[in-house]
Amino acid sequence: TNDLRVLHRPTITNRRSVPRVFDLNSPPAFVMRVQRQIQRDGNLRREIRITNEFGQTVESVPIKAADMATPTRFREFLYRQPIPLKFKGTQNDLIELMDVVLIQSNAPTITELEQVGRIHINGKPVWAFADVMLSQGKAIQPDADGIFTLDGKGYRTSDPLGTGIPSLPEMDEDRSDEVKNLDDLRRHTVGLLHLNLGFDGWTLLGWVGASLYSHVIRARYDGFPLLFVVGSREAGKNVFGRWVTSFFKGIHPFGATSSTRVGLERAFDHYSHLPVWVEEYRNTQAVTSKDSLFRAAFDG
Repeated sequence: TNDLRVLHRPTITNRRSVPRVFDLNSPPAFVMRVQRQIQRDGNLRREIRITNEFGQTVESVPIKAADMATPTRFREFLYRQPIPLKFKGTQNDLIELMDVVLIQSNAPTITELEQVGRIHINGKPVWAFADVMLSQGKAIQPDADGIFTLDGKGYRTSDPLGTGIPSLPEMDEDRSDEVKNLDDLRRHTVGLLHLNLGFDGWTLLGWVGASLYSHVIRARYDGFPLLFVVGSREAGKNVFGRWVTSFFKGIHPFGATSSTRVGLERAFDHYSHLPVWVEEYRNTQAVTSKDSLFRAAFDG
């Protein structure tokens, strides 16, 4: 078993293969198991499951080497958990505990993806979202922990921006009688856009669809057009922005003035071949100083 039974107090056993802080015959203060190892940016971190003496469990807890540097730090780590946990061992006990954690090599290693959208995994183009991964015409669903298995390896999308991970749009089953299936929905949407916005509405709809093929368009034309939505106050610019990003749920607007240059760069990089909504673009120094970012986005 890979369960680490950590005692309230260290107990020396006669079994040399069992470290001092573990005694399989004594009731543990808590039981700890390394669930997976997460690979990202060349760094490795671990996620563990902890069960205390009362049978309460917390899953997928990230643990860093710094959390086990000293008994005090390890106790602080335990204290941050939502269940009561105790450790009364010494520095030597903690070193032995960390050694056993590190040698649990059979815990699966999961690669955490730095981008979502159209990316490459092992040289293959893949569309990766929070709820589905599309590879070579096949839809791959994640397991209960949000992990995808592709070619025998595990992958997980991440959300470093803290704005939610985009996912593929889901079609609501409850539609009006006018919309019976996907084809009817498309015709219904196209008709409404033309009714309200004229041919500009069709241009907007075309841009949304073309964004999924931006890699093809860039390869042929050395760029992909930016979409500027212009209108008077309360003309519906934000409504349209929400409609566009609803195709890729989880992408939220970034303020052209309030967002930093670094923040926008991270967004453009994270959402690979996906629309990024930047609102309130104005001809002010605070905004125009970021124009080079938009030119870079056009060039790809």
